[in-house]
Amino acid sequence: MLNKVCCTAIIGLMMMPLLSGCAGSGSHDTPSAKAITHPSSVNSVANYNVVDITANNLAQNVVPEQVTPVSLTPVTVPDVPILAGDTLRITVYERSDGGTFAPISIGGSVFPSVMVDNNGSITLPYVGSLKVAHSSLASAATMIRNALVHQQLAVGPQVEIEFVTTPGHSVVVAGDVKTPGRVPTIGGKIDVLDAISRSGGPAQISNATDIVVHRADGQSVELPYTQLLLSPLEVTDGDQILALANARRFVAMGAVLKPGQIDMTARRTSLLDALGMAGGLDDMQADRTHVFVFRLTNPDTNPRPTVYRFNMSRGESLFLARMFPIQPNDGIVVSHSGLHDFEKFTTPFLQVLTMMRFMHPI
Repeated sequence: MLNKVCCTAIIGLMMMPLLSGCAGSGSHDTPSAKAITHPSSVNSVANYNVVDITANNLAQNVVPEQVTPVSLTPVTVPDVPILAGDTLRITVYERSDGGTFAPISIGGSVFPSVMVDNNGSITLPYVGSLKVAHSSLASAATMIRNALVHQQLAVGPQVEIEFVTTPGHSVVVAGDVKTPGRVPTIGGKIDVLDAISRSGGPAQISNATDIVVHRADGQSVELPYTQLLLSPLEVTDGDQILALANARRFVAMGAVLKPGQIDMTARRTSLLDALGMAGGLDDMQADRTHVFVFRLTNPDTNPRPTVYRFNMSRGESLFLARMFPIQPNDGIVVSHSGLHDFEKFTTPFLQVLTMMRFMHPI
């Protein structure tokens, strides 16, 4: 008799929170399918559109990939001039031995680091000061050769000049790259992708990097790194390239095996891909008829919350989910099934029955 009373009391205590829970709105960490599809009209925050995705309306609800228009002035590359701050390697050859400079047979006389000063001039032994700023390498070599001949310092001299360092002929690559610094531009036209590659490439995956280009003339543009693969953007002297980490993520919630915030590592991620990245639907809990994608459309101009609903119990839904691209900051919610609610109710009850069996064995 005592065991019967105790068991009745235990059952009553166990049932009270269950009954009170049934009277509430549920204990899931995500809203129910009913709460999503019938939002409250009282609170303006809950005003959003619910769109059932079918084969008939898929195309009109798929946002095409955005391509940032590039409006920078095209780059023209003239002959590379010598600028103040450049360092030059100058080699002077004489026709034969016994002259002021070494002959070509032994490599000539080499001046490995000749700096162009702030006035645009260089200083060479025997020659003195020569203004070479804004001259090409060939023009500067001719100036030196003429000065040697004019001063009768060499017989049939030949002069070669090459750049060692060229701060004025470079672009700066900074931000989220592996080896930030200056990248020379004297080898001809280079584009932003070349400059970033010479800096070791993005520190993050390319899909999670944005690029800002500041022109020396004040123009600027920002675009995704992946767009540079489709539309190369040339750079010119003095440009600054800034790589910014911009992780693209979505959130998966509800009856999936791996809920949480998930990085979008691929250039394109479909809903089917996203569900796979979240571990897939939980067979024991998921309501396949109510898979939702929460999205804020037109966030920069006219923000409008929209919820897209997929019925994954239909065969065609796999194709629809494959063709529906997920965007950064989307929220994917898989509703829990009614069977899951029933199991949550019955499991504690069955536990009580098990306790009763041990307390009063048959």
